[in-house]
Amino acid sequence: MAKKPTKAKAPKRKKVVPDGKPLKQVYVIMPFRESLGRNGDQLKSFFENHIKRPIEGTRFSINRYQVRRSDETFNINGQIIKDLYAADLVIADLSGIHGNPNVMYELGMRLGFSNDPVILIRAKHEDNETIFDIGGFYAELYDSLDYSPITAHIIEQIKRLERGDQSYTSPVLEVLKQEVPLLTQMSQRRAATLLENMRESLRGSLSLFAGAATEFIERRTKLRLGESAKGFYMELVQNEELSDLDWSSFAFRPAGQPAVDHYVATRYLVGLIDEDDERAFTYIIMSYCSFFLSGDYMYSPWVHGTVIRFAAQTEVMLDLADLLIVHMTSTDKSMAERALQVFRSNGTSWTELEANLQSGGPEK
Repeated sequence: MAKKPTKAKAPKRKKVVPDGKPLKQVYVIMPFRESLGRNGDQLKSFFENHIKRPIEGTRFSINRYQVRRSDETFNINGQIIKDLYAADLVIADLSGIHGNPNVMYELGMRLGFSNDPVILIRAKHEDNETIFDIGGFYAELYDSLDYSPITAHIIEQIKRLERGDQSYTSPVLEVLKQEVPLLTQMSQRRAATLLENMRESLRGSLSLFAGAATEFIERRTKLRLGESAKGFYMELVQNEELSDLDWSSFAFRPAGQPAVDHYVATRYLVGLIDEDDERAFTYIIMSYCSFFLSGDYMYSPWVHGTVIRFAAQTEVMLDLADLLIVHMTSTDKSMAERALQVFRSNGTSWTELEANLQSGGPEK
């Protein structure tokens, strides 16, 4: 006998209210089999008649809600994790003398990865013990012989959240926001060490360059420049008579910079500092490499403009590396933030200086 053909199942669609707005999702985590004298059927009735139907049947001012509860299993599968993460609101029933293990486990996951609201409730019982893990959180107590007050409490809490009268932040994420996670700290320390290597390498290069340039200038002019490599490019800019100096016989050539090459190859600051800050720093590093360490420029004769640019860009990179090291290693948050602000200011200053150098032309 031929089997009756079956219709293909239509793909599931997200439920919407008549105005076309998707339903907000409420996820309830609660005991299933037994809790303080209530059996599985009574708990199911509590969920259906005093949580699910009242919420779904209430005409809230902004949203409509679909209410579900977690499966009766200790196997916290992928779907439960997704539901806990995606739910717009979680209601956690902590009923039980010591709390229910499933409920506590799922609540812990929710608090660990979402700042969306959680409403805690718990059945009254004279033997209830303080649940240590959430001892500081507020849970509304209810009478298992009279559910109307707890239903009214849940409805009112949703209304308050919609009106903005009440806000919510996960206490777990609030702590993590204030303290840098351990893995990030380790990555920052490593990045700071690499930046220190880059800084010292650049400092050595700038010192050698300033010494060679000073000797070159003093042999060809009557000028006597300062001995410090710091601010050397400003001396070059401020002494106008140097603008006509023929630098073609200046023999200095920048040595390879392994620490700079390593940064270009790995970009180890990605994810450790603001994306725009990382891009700005990377741009300066890469333009330095392409301008001074590439084949096109390494063996070209020096001109006044490129002498100034090398001194200026090397010094800017030194300063930026210093500021990033402070930002990532300082235990003083205000100092770390100030370092970041100066870093951004210096990066902007370099962009303006670079534009001026380019408009003047490297030949000048």
